[in-house]
Amino acid sequence: MIISGFVIVAVQLTGGFGGYAFLMVQLGIVFLIITGTGLVLYRAPAATLALNNPAKSAARPDRLLGLAVIFLLFVGQPGFWAYAVQNVQQRGVVLDHLAYAIAFCKAAAGFVLLLGAIRPPSKTKDGLLFPGLVVALSVVGIATANDTASFMLSLLLWELSLNVLSARLQAAVVQDNPATAGPWLTGAVFLGAATGPLLHGMAIQAQVPLVFAAYACLSALIPVAWVYLRAQIVLAKPS
Repeated sequence: MIISGFVIVAVQLTGGFGGYAFLMVQLGIVFLIITGTGLVLYRAPAATLALNNPAKSAARPDRLLGLAVIFLLFVGQPGFWAYAVQNVQQRGVVLDHLAYAIAFCKAAAGFVLLLGAIRPPSKTKDGLLFPGLVVALSVVGIATANDTASFMLSLLLWELSLNVLSARLQAAVVQDNPATAGPWLTGAVFLGAATGPLLHGMAIQAQVPLVFAAYACLSALIPVAWVYLRAQIVLAKPS
């Protein structure tokens, strides 16, 4: 997130947002630089011992639900954000220096998350309820903001809480179903992120954008319901 904030500022300063073709070239260069750096710094992890009981890690239908939850979350959140700026501007809110404001929110959220990662671990750090509620409230704030300050504050809270919720949810899904969730996790994320803007655009065309905003709020709480359901299934199994 910190890097993305600096990238937005760099693209804005070089006039990249003035034309789509130039923007694609600049983003392509940034992508190559980041990818190349990652390849240089990458070190293969040490080999791990095979599982004593491979059947325990085999894919099971009830454990595939976690991937569906990730898909639904990313349908709602990137899908809502795709038109958030357009919607707030239609309500008459003037967003001066929009690119810098978005870059600031991303960089600030990244620094806060970095500081949180340095802190000693706590027993409640894996909870999904609090970040899910903050994401839902942030969506409401963005959808109803009538001034720049409230919009930017809601956006900052959304960036922070969504990244926390997403990271914790993905960790929980992989832990619950490592055999299947690991290889297909990225696919669920990208499929949801690609589907969301399309569905939101259809909702706007049908003149029911609030329906998608309501779904975006709901999608932030679906992971909480999934965790509760998984806990009930585990408790119901005979020891």
